[in-house]
Parts: sequence; structure tokens; C-alpha cells
Amino acid sequence: MFLSHITLLVSDIPRSKAFYEGLGLELIVDAAHYCRFRANLDGQGSQTLSISHSPGPIGSSCHVGFEFASPDALDAYADLLQSRGFVLSALPQDRSWLWRDVILHDPDGHEILLLYAGDNKLNPPWRLERSQG
Repeated sequence: MFLSHITLLVSDIPRSKAFYEGLGLELIVDAAHYCRFRANLDGQGSQTLSISHSPGPIGSSCHVGFEFASPDALDAYADLLQSRGFVLSALPQDRSWLWRDVILHDPDGHEILLLYAGDNKLNPPWRLERSQG
């Protein structure tokens, strides 16, 4: 089993579509109340990110992470986004959980995490031992 897709509820499809296209995602489905993007910034894999219009209130209870192959690739992409006018929460920084990341928010307040985790995503020093059974 693997993660197939994530769908975010948004208040304004055109505004959110422009945000995610500006982020560098490839638009693959474009409908009046729904868009789907290839969710891999490097063009690899089949995971998708969708946006779907919601007439009700939108919460910011979600965060979506995009992982980069190296810290240098993350830093370069953060620089590129800033040159395109994206507002980053801070410059990329090393975290106590052994990831390097930077945070920005989409137009509805969903947190977008750009990160480099390396081997620490699946194998941090504090990883639980696998059961032998």
C-alpha cells in the first residue's frame, strides 16, 4: 500500500490553482470545481494533490510535505520560490527532528512544508524497533 493522493478543500479554485502551478506542480485535471496536480516536484512518481471547491468554511488543519533529494536542492528551490514572490515563513532551517525544511501557506492557510529528511524520515535515531513476529 502507498499514498495515492491528497485532496485539499479550498474556497477559490482559480486562486489555489495559480498558487500550486506557481509552486511548480503540473496541472493534469482542470475542472470548474476541481483540479488535480502531479504532486512530485521532480516529475517522478504517481502521487497527486487535488483541490476541490468547498462552499463552507475552510480550516487550516492540514499540512502537505514535498521532499527534496538534497539540502542544496531544497535551498535552491526556496530561493526560486522567493524570486517568484512566494512568502516563506523563514529561510530553510535544520530542525531538532533531523530534517531541513521551510514552510509556506497556500491561499486558504494550508501549511506547505518543503523538506529534506534523507534517511531520517524512515530511520530516525528514535525509531521504534520492529516486532519480530
